[in-house]
This record gives sequence, C-alpha cells and structure tokens, in this order.
Amino acid sequence: MKKRFSKVILITIFTLIFFYMFFNIAFSAQLFTLTGTVRDIYRGVIVVKADDGRVISFRVGFRTRYYPRRYPVPGERVRVEYFMRGPTYIGYIFHILGRPSSRITPRSPYIAYKENITMTVIVNRANVRIAPTISSNIIDSLQYGDEVIAIGEKGKWQQVKLPDGRIGWIYKPLLKKVPVVEAKPLPTQQPAPLQPTTQQPAPLQPTTQQPIASQPPVSQSSRQSLYTKPQQVQEENIKTEEKQQPPYTPQSTTGQQEAKETTAPGMPQQQPLSKEVAPSTPVLSTKAETSTSTSQTSVAGKHVELADSREPFKIKAKPDESSQTILEAQPGEQFLLLGQEGDWYKIKTSKGPGYILKKNCTLLP
Repeated sequence: MKKRFSKVILITIFTLIFFYMFFNIAFSAQLFTLTGTVRDIYRGVIVVKADDGRVISFRVGFRTRYYPRRYPVPGERVRVEYFMRGPTYIGYIFHILGRPSSRITPRSPYIAYKENITMTVIVNRANVRIAPTISSNIIDSLQYGDEVIAIGEKGKWQQVKLPDGRIGWIYKPLLKKVPVVEAKPLPTQQPAPLQPTTQQPAPLQPTTQQPIASQPPVSQSSRQSLYTKPQQVQEENIKTEEKQQPPYTPQSTTGQQEAKETTAPGMPQQQPLSKEVAPSTPVLSTKAETSTSTSQTSVAGKHVELADSREPFKIKAKPDESSQTILEAQPGEQFLLLGQEGDWYKIKTSKGPGYILKKNCTLLP
C-alpha cells in the first residue's frame, strides 16, 4: 500500500508541473514581434539589432523554432516572435528573411604579420581566448606587465603566441606594443699604436790609417772574439749589411807602396788585412737585432685582454689572417704573452701557442 501511495503522489506532482509550464507558455505569455539583423550568436543566445536601433539578446533553447530549419548567421535579417519572462527575452520563433548585401557589414579579414611584434599587457588581468569572440572559451589569463608575441589580428582582436607555445586571442585595447630599443655598440678601446723605434747606427768616426807595419798581426782568437753570436746569425747580418752598405773596396796600391817605403829594411813585410776581418758594421747590426729581441722579450710574461665585441675573436696558428684558426676566444678573456711578431701577439692558449692581432686586444700592465 505504501509503495502504491508513493507512486500516485509522484505521478500527481509531475502532472501538475507539466500543466503549469504548458499554460504558462500558451496562455499567460504574450508574444511580441521584432524585425532586425543578427549581430552575434553564441551558446544559448542570439543577439539581434532591431530596426529601431535596440540591441536585444534572445535566449533560445530546444523549444525554439526556426523557419527555414537552420540557425541564422550574423548579418541575416530575421523576424522574431518572442515573449518576456521577467527581464529576460525568450525567442520563440525565428523567421529568417535573407541576407541583403546592402545592410550587411563585411567581416574583418585576418591579417598575418610578416614579423612578430612583442606586446605587453596594460591591465590587471587579460583573458586569452581560443577564438576572436567574447563567448569563446578562456585558455589562459595574463597579468599586468606580461609580454606576448603578436602574430596577427582580426578586427578588434589580436592573435598572440604565449611563452609555452600556445596560440590564442586577446582583445586589442588590453595590449600595448613594446618599443624596440636599438642596442648601441659598446666603445671598443683600441690599443695605442706602437711607435716604430728606428735605432740609427752611430756615425763612424774617421780614423787616420796608420801604416800597415805598425799594426799588430790579427790572430785567429781575436777574429773569433769579434763575433758573439753563432756563425749562422753572423752570416745573415753580413748579407743584410752588404745590401745596404757599398761594396768593400781594398786598399789602393799607392797605400801599399807607401807602407813598403816606411818599413825598415831588415823587418819582415806585413801582409795587408784581408776581407776576413769583419768590419764594424756587423757589430752595429748585432746591436740593432739585440734591441729588437729585447723588445720582443720585454712583453713576454705579461697578459693581454681581448677587447669588447659582439663576435668571438679567432686565434690563428700563424701570424697570418689566412692561416688555420685553432681557437675562438670570447671578449674579455686574458692570455699569457709569449712574444710579438709585427702586428701580431704570440699568446699561450689551451691548444698551444697562437697568434692574435694587436688591435683586437689590450696589453695589461
């Protein structure tokens, strides 16, 4: 009995609810008519701009009927039969009248940017939507100061790329373009040009030539004492000096005759000096070379620092720009100096000795 009684009560309640809804729609609701143009459509709502200028959002559902049997699209002319349920407009029947070309506002085309533009959010919160409509789903929210990359636009919506790679749409007034600041190149400190120190040889003092008889004989040991370097270096110095100096001229025969006359009759006649005795000029060249070697060794043991630059410097295997690159050094690195050759510094690297131009580095004290 109790089960039957409960079933009767439930059936009675559902019957009352059905009749209440039916009479509420059929008798108590007064239908109104409006003609206008569809502005927008999203889930459960159709926005219509009436001919008198009003913009009304109609709630639609499964009981809403459409003639012909399809949903209207934005821009089409419709005649709506609706009723009021409190402050809400309920769309009952939509008569689709067509799409006149004279009253339709063309949709904004999509414009893709050739170059990406960095933009920042200028409001406290900006929603990123999946489509360029206010009714589309929100995929993310950005805070004030967040930066995104703009890749296109459509109407009043900006298509952006988030830092994680996702693509969405943001309302344009919520963004502001970040001004591009051109980076000025840092002033590179060029090393002071080295002044060429040309050491002029001391002028030779004119000496009065004494008779050959009064000069002591030149021994082999005294000849060797004139040369302080190995024989190979002496020969190179003599060859270079012979190119610069006029050729050696032997003594005239008149001088030999005068020497013979001055010698005493019983003394052995001395032979004139041959070309084997090195003149004083090779000694001068040795001094010039020693000065050059001391200038090279004076920088040895010091350090150099690479100048500021946007690109790394190439360290060569030989003092030549066309030689092989053994290492690429970053600006600001320091290296130990081993010497210098012309416009190149010889430095010590992790891959052995190398060469770098003097203008690309600064000599540290």
